[in-house]
This record gives sequence, structure tokens and C-alpha cells, in this order.
Amino acid sequence: MLKIFICEDNPSARQKIADIIQKRICIEEYDMELSFSTSNPYCLLSAIKESSDTGIYFLDIVLNSDINGIELASKIRQIDPRGFIIFITMYENMWPLTFQYKVEAMDYIAKNNPKYIATHIADCLKRANELFTSNKNCSHKLFRIKIGSQIVTLPMDNVLYFEPSSSSHRVIAHTTNGTTEFYGTIKELIGQADERFLLSHRKYLVNKNHISSIDFTVLKIYFQNGETCPVSVRLAKQFRKLNFSK
Repeated sequence: MLKIFICEDNPSARQKIADIIQKRICIEEYDMELSFSTSNPYCLLSAIKESSDTGIYFLDIVLNSDINGIELASKIRQIDPRGFIIFITMYENMWPLTFQYKVEAMDYIAKNNPKYIATHIADCLKRANELFTSNKNCSHKLFRIKIGSQIVTLPMDNVLYFEPSSSSHRVIAHTTNGTTEFYGTIKELIGQADERFLLSHRKYLVNKNHISSIDFTVLKIYFQNGETCPVSVRLAKQFRKLNFSK
């Protein structure tokens, strides 16, 4: 799902943008939701950090805050590197700053042409949906995980398996480059994972593309780098169909 966020300091303009978005989602039946709408850029950043989904961000540039919309976009890009950023503003001359801050905006909609705002928003939603759908089918999908206070990305291709840490609410990722421990749960990772990942045990999530073999007599999965993890009797059936028997 694509979650939509709005940051606009003018209440009436913010409501108008929200109404246009809600109407378009309903008409097109997009897998999207308007998740958060605010005038406060810091509240927006907090909401984004709580989300694990790719976002669409409609941002004003002048926000009556100590940061402007372009600086906000730069911070968003650190959290959600694949998100879709759209500026809606009166200040068309600030467009070059988006290149300076490397925010890779999808569009720049001028408020001084209000009759085109709805059309441009609809176009942005359509393009974001097409790109997101395309990216879901590619091999470069990412997990978003929390390490310390930072949200970072982990390529799915690199993950062998996830297991629970001995520390509460933490998970260990076993990757082709080593191990990484982070805040989260296996349930949250299942929500992000694609068809490559299967539960091998109640608390182990496995990338089947890295499996070398499976010994069903001792209920153990062997990976191409020599690591192993358990497979439960209950979940072994789905792995038997993969023809990885040792």
C-alpha cells in the first residue's frame, strides 16, 4: 500500500488537497490511503518514522516553521528513499533548490493556477501507482528497518533469514554480508516481505532463494554460505515442495 502524507500550513488549502486525493483514490480504487495531514513538518516526520510503507508526500514549501518544505523533503528522503515527493506552492522560483537538496521531486504544482491543481494531483497519483506497482515486481525490493533512531533500508536479495534476538522486540538479520540486529518483529517483516520469504519456524523468516538444501530428518535448513536455521514439523510441508531435500 502507498500511504499519502500532506504538509501544508494553510488549513483551507490542506483540506482542499486532502479532498482531491480522497476523491481520486475512490474513483480509481488505488491501493492507497491518506495517512497523515498536518501543518507541522516535525509531526509529519514522526508519522513517517512510524510507517513501514512507501509514501507519497504533498508538501508546501513555505511552512511557517524553522525548516521549509524542501528541507523537509530532504529529511523525508533519508527515511523513505523510494517515496514520491510533490511540491504544491506559490513559489515557482524555488524549484532549482530541489536539485540542490537532491530530493528528486516527482512534480511541482503551482498554487497560482488552481483549476489545474486537481488534474496535476490526479496525474501524480497515477504515476506513483504505476511506478510503485512496477517496483513491487522487481528484484530490488527493500526492507525498512530501525537501527537506533534511524530508519535504514536492507535489500531483500541480500537476506538469508531473520531470527528473533534474545533482546525483546529485536530481530537479527542474517545477510550475505554478515548479521545486523535491529528493532522490530518477525510479524512486521512478514508484512514487508515478498514471495521469496517463507516462515520456516514460528519465529524464523527464510529467503528460499538462498537455500542450499534441507535435511528433514533433523529439521534443519542449510544456506549457500554454510549457515543453518530450524524448520518446524508443521511448516516443513511447504519446503518439501521446493525440492531442497538433503
